[in-house]
Amino acid sequence: MGCWVLRSVFQYTCAVGVATQDEALRKRFSGNVEKVINYFTLMAEDIREILASLGYKSLEEIVGQNHLLEVIDDAFAKKFNFEEMLYKLDGVNTCQVASNAPYDKNTYENDLVKELMETIENPATPIVLHKNISNLNRSFATRISGEIALTLW
Repeated sequence: MGCWVLRSVFQYTCAVGVATQDEALRKRFSGNVEKVINYFTLMAEDIREILASLGYKSLEEIVGQNHLLEVIDDAFAKKFNFEEMLYKLDGVNTCQVASNAPYDKNTYENDLVKELMETIENPATPIVLHKNISNLNRSFATRISGEIALTLW
């Protein structure tokens, strides 16, 4: 499709016009609809194969199944404590709300970023936060990583 994986999607500055709404950048896109359809078709086939190998038929079936996750044996991964994320929750471990309110103001996420800002701006300043995060706070990691990217790049 032409993606160069420049990791600038979050800034809406995709250099080849694949992931942007900016008309000037979109003119650079050399792909076509068929390539995009083919990409997503192949990705869906891969996902179905992976799900089948795990004994599942749909993504819906694996939502909340954190027992399927494991920390890889990697020096970088070992720097993080995933203990509080990878535990068995008693009861229902999936979303119990039909849908989230549209246009979430990200109040929780913005407050979290404010608490983390000193460390984001100066990574040598350690911080430990203990927060209750629910499935309604789905964008917290995206919001934090976006802030890190904007600050460091």
